[in-house]
Amino acid sequence: MTIQSLLCVLLLSSGAVCCAFNGKHSLLASQAMCKPVVARQERKKEEARRIAAEQQAERQRIEAAEYEQGAQELFKAHQEAIAESSAEKQ
Repeated sequence: MTIQSLLCVLLLSSGAVCCAFNGKHSLLASQAMCKPVVARQERKKEEARRIAAEQQAERQRIEAAEYEQGAQELFKAHQEAIAESSAEKQ
């Protein structure tokens, strides 16, 4: 990697400019040329956030369903224990 390439990568990571690599040479592009690249990166970030939110919501739905199922099973076991206790007393 050349010094120009390293400089380009550093500038890109700081968000100052976009860098386009063309063979051995790196080209520092102007902010006007960067807008499509930045917009595409933002769309990708938004899509990743949306997917993460959907996955989190699905995990929460699953946890809620499991909790509800466990609560129903516990209630049923409690009702059965009460019925058995009443039957033993009679």
